Amino acid sequence: MCTFVSTRGRMRRRIQMQPGHGEPTPGQLLYYYAVLAQQMDEAEDITEWAEIHGKDLSAHGTVSDFNQGVADRRDLEIVLGPDTFDALLTGLAISQAIEAARPR
Repeated sequence: MCTFVSTRGRMRRRIQMQPGHGEPTPGQLLYYYAVLAQQMDEAEDITEWAEIHGKDLSAHGTVSDFNQGVADRRDLEIVLGPDTFDALLTGLAISQAIEAARPR
């Protein structure tokens, strides 16, 4: 069980790791949910989200996956607060841009 708590709220999620992987660090969990929030922000709605991520809207679990992503994004913003949440996503985008610009 993973729990993020602040004076603003609480975010509690069940995390299942693949066999052979240890427990995630708090930083890894924060990174995971920040990337998820970033992905949710890429789309205007479920249709666009499904298209971006190659999901079939009629497939079992697609709508619940989308709704969970929306809830995860919302809860992370509540726990961190809007300013810290925005700074986290901005920093993530900058880090990704720098990594993408590095010569291979």
